Amino acid sequence: MLAGIGSLGATAAVGRLNRRLGFGPTMLAGMLGTGVGWRCSPPSGGELTATALFGLGLFVLDFSGMVFFINYLTLRQAVTPDPLLGRVTATMICLTVATAPFGGLAGGWIAEHAGLRATLLQRSWRDRAGTPRCLGLAAFAPAYARRSQNRGKRKASPRNWPDSAAARLPRRPA
Repeated sequence: MLAGIGSLGATAAVGRLNRRLGFGPTMLAGMLGTGVGWRCSPPSGGELTATALFGLGLFVLDFSGMVFFINYLTLRQAVTPDPLLGRVTATMICLTVATAPFGGLAGGWIAEHAGLRATLLQRSWRDRAGTPRCLGLAAFAPAYARRSQNRGKRKASPRNWPDSAAARLPRRPA
């Protein structure tokens, strides 16, 4: 239930986050937030503590994930020419859905051999290692750099980036 509330909250908040932080930093915050959500998920302590942490983790994970994916899909649709949009969308869905069973099998195998708690802790430690790398790469991210250069000049949107692929696309006649 908290995961669904997080997803709905993200749809309501993503517009304000984009206006306040910018398009690229909001995507980065969404990626970092998913790491925070996964860190809350390994059950520890008593039953009530583990349940509360797991619920909080699901809320943060889905909120952050939706903030990232809303911007990601907007960016992908803005830079893809209309004749290719269906193919690009189908290809990305195929790639993500086709690999999901392998991740499920791997997670199930680890949980069967090492236990559920060890599996969740492994995921949490992997995200802890990835968060500093993500922060380090943020300084070199083109979307972040463009937002910093244009701060205060115009709204953050992929269509407003002067040197983006979206700006070079032919416009449809009105």
